[in-house]
Amino acid sequence: IVMSNNQTTSANSTKLMQVGIEDKEKANQIDNILKECGVNIQEITHEEVLDNATGINEKGYRITADGIKNVDLYVMEDDNVYSIKYADNFLYNDNQVVSKLTDYYLTNKEKSDLEINSERMVKDILKSPSTAKFPNILEWKFYKDKDKIIIQSYVDYQNGFGTMIRREFQIKLASDQTTP
Repeated sequence: IVMSNNQTTSANSTKLMQVGIEDKEKANQIDNILKECGVNIQEITHEEVLDNATGINEKGYRITADGIKNVDLYVMEDDNVYSIKYADNFLYNDNQVVSKLTDYYLTNKEKSDLEINSERMVKDILKSPSTAKFPNILEWKFYKDKDKIIIQSYVDYQNGFGTMIRREFQIKLASDQTTP
């Protein structure tokens, strides 16, 4: 989409204009901030329940980005961004980007890689690693923030007496680590 003042409107800007950000330049500014935060809009809706959340007369929008449904955009009456949050984490606050969306979630590939490497690590400490049985990935829990990744699950295995035992485990990594 090309605008009359030779500025191009992105798909995100178009979506912003469809939900009430009428000024094309403001929509482009918001889109640039979202991009800096690593947010690519799949869907956006105005959520009245988010309006005036801080008591300073802002409008709240719920964004789905990369399959993540709880990215909240708060825009002031003049269509300037007040804040952007994912869950309870600020991505944008006080007129600056403070983190990226990827600081707080793992892709399916990252989860799969962490699962495989965690299984290997757990097997390395078992007396009978060949007996180890892990649940499918849907029963694993993954948590990520800017500083750490936490992986939780369980393993069924035979102990030294041949008895099957279930043990839960938790692995903590620095957020920049890719393998346990």
